Amino acid sequence: GRGTAGSRTVGLRADMDDLPITETTNLPYRSRVPGLMHACGHDGHSSMLLGAARYLTEVRDFSGTVILVFQPAEEGGAGGARAMIDDGLMKRFGIDEIYGMHNWPGIPVGSFAIRAGSIMAAFDSFSIEIEGKGGHAATPDKAVDTVVVLAAIVNALQSIVARNVDPRDAVVISTCQIHAGEADNVIPQFGRLSGSVRTLTSAASKF
Repeated sequence: GRGTAGSRTVGLRADMDDLPITETTNLPYRSRVPGLMHACGHDGHSSMLLGAARYLTEVRDFSGTVILVFQPAEEGGAGGARAMIDDGLMKRFGIDEIYGMHNWPGIPVGSFAIRAGSIMAAFDSFSIEIEGKGGHAATPDKAVDTVVVLAAIVNALQSIVARNVDPRDAVVISTCQIHAGEADNVIPQFGRLSGSVRTLTSAASKF
């Protein structure tokens, strides 16, 4: 939308994706799609941007141009902001700056939290596949227990932050999925774990 005469173009950005979670809250604004939930509040982000759009188009009491950016795939999916930038978002619309925000439970209503530098972390995902030697649970000595290896990896991952990252840098490693086996009395041959890494600086992401 255009306001009064001005040469600056500002983007207001909101993400709009969800997470693969089945919502069981029974709240009136709950997800209507089984297996998908706005657990990070991105429906709120989109609502805020739509509210800003309505206000700005009605009032137009601003200088220059405002571009509304509804960004998909913020939650680690393919694309996201990088895909939109590579597609020419900034150049196509001549955007000088982009502003966005993220809701945060616990902050008092009507308050904003800001800081110099990064405030929301970058996201990377990881996946580790293990092949051991399957066997019967009664004879673990004849097998290479994939589940025990997976458990050791989960614990060892935490030492990356504790012993390989500058203590002044914020890094979070979370193992979010572990899959192995199909029976209670069989040591599985294959196993897999996956999770995410959050970093606030490019230096910290190179650990």
